[in-house]
Amino acid sequence: MSNPTHTASPANDLRPIVGMPACYTIGSDRYAGTVAAVSRGGRTVVFAPIVVFEHGLMMTANAASFTLRAGGIWRPQGLQCGRLTLGDTRTTDLDPGF
Repeated sequence: MSNPTHTASPANDLRPIVGMPACYTIGSDRYAGTVAAVSRGGRTVVFAPIVVFEHGLMMTANAASFTLRAGGIWRPQGLQCGRLTLGDTRTTDLDPGF
């Protein structure tokens, strides 16, 4: 039986690997980054968001842990809001200022 609140996505079905691109979405804001660590069982990942400045410099913001929940959704550890999508995030609008 499928979960009606979860839309299947190839990106959500990927096995997490250190260095893999990912995107954290909360509300209408999206943050690109990479998977910085994966637990031995593969059900917890550490996501390191990337902040890009207008003049081209990049820096990594604070990392956060995400756990794999029912329906294949990655949520911030201890929270029910937001989601992490694994895989290619190049086409994602990443400006949370709007």
